[in-house]
Amino acid sequence: MVEYALTFLNKKYTWGAKGPTEFDSAGFTWYVYKILFDVDINNGYGLDDTTKQMTSDIGILVKYVGDIQEKKKYIDNIKIGDLLFFHTKDLEATGTLANNKYPGHVGIYIGDNRFIHASSDCEMVVISEIDDNFLKIMVASKDIISDIFKRT
Repeated sequence: MVEYALTFLNKKYTWGAKGPTEFDSAGFTWYVYKILFDVDINNGYGLDDTTKQMTSDIGILVKYVGDIQEKKKYIDNIKIGDLLFFHTKDLEATGTLANNKYPGHVGIYIGDNRFIHASSDCEMVVISEIDDNFLKIMVASKDIISDIFKRT
């Protein structure tokens, strides 16, 4: 899965795009899972595909609570291929939690404390480290692969 996802490094970020030459974050994760496993991870409910992936009945969701130190404890349990969900604003900032009910960004964990995602800031598919800035806005992970294999 990681090898396949890496083939899309540096592909252009375009809001709403679902590949194969341009992606937004949810379009990228959807495309990788659709091609590799022939599953539609956008089958949940919500306003956008990131929310649909989080609320989908495919996968096992783990919500993250607490400060950065608490969230660091979750990293040891994330598996390669898990989806990582992020809010687009700092959750510790006053009043932003109420305005960020659902995540606005998603990526795929590739191991070694890193994930691959279509970044609007970088305007392309990139690999990022899960540093304190990402930990501030990380809200959940979802194990899709284990659930797929349980169903087959």
